[in-house]
Amino acid sequence: MPVFGIKVALKKTGGLMVSEQTLEWREQNKEFIKEWKEKIKELRLRRYSDRWDQDKFEMEILSLINDQELRTVFIFSKNYIVQRKTGKFRKFMLDIYNEIIDYGSINPFRLNSIKRRIETAKRKMK
Repeated sequence: MPVFGIKVALKKTGGLMVSEQTLEWREQNKEFIKEWKEKIKELRLRRYSDRWDQDKFEMEILSLINDQELRTVFIFSKNYIVQRKTGKFRKFMLDIYNEIIDYGSINPFRLNSIKRRIETAKRKMK
């Protein structure tokens, strides 16, 4: 499917349409992703054993995220999902939220476009 003159092949993975570029990026960073999944698995076990609520779990995830831009995206997506109950942008933010939890990061090429979409949403919300 051509997008802005660039041919992008999308594959369905885990309910999301993911570009070849993102799949390659995940393949290159598979060690980080593997470590991240282990940390999340441990957090989920602690969550159930210590009876954490969702907010406590998200706070612990935030403490694991090192990149400030990614933290900002995570916080915005969480808050947007809570505030809005329907819509395409909410679904997009839910996908981003789940991707951060699942992989611990976002493809840097996508991060810039996500930040622009968030800024646009913030302007419209005012």
